[in-house]
Amino acid sequence: MTELKAATAKVFDTMGRDVLQYSTSEGFTGLREIIARRYHERQNLDIPVEDILITNGSQQGLDLMGKTFIMKVTISSSKSRPISGQSRLFSL
Repeated sequence: MTELKAATAKVFDTMGRDVLQYSTSEGFTGLREIIARRYHERQNLDIPVEDILITNGSQQGLDLMGKTFIMKVTISSSKSRPISGQSRLFSL
């Protein structure tokens, strides 16, 4: 518990009350910078921060991929059950 309190205090000391605000749509810039740096250090990949997107769960990630890569989708009925929410997720 002591470490959690110290980490929380450090975040508030560094970022102040801004830490309580919603981040940008792309995700927290500081975390995106850490991810880009880590890819460079560990895999020698230069990935621009602008190309890194942090999602808030798998549904958001699937939604963004669908909107980005699928122009038009026709969902038809089949014998197998679809993933929960799939019809809503890919309806445009």
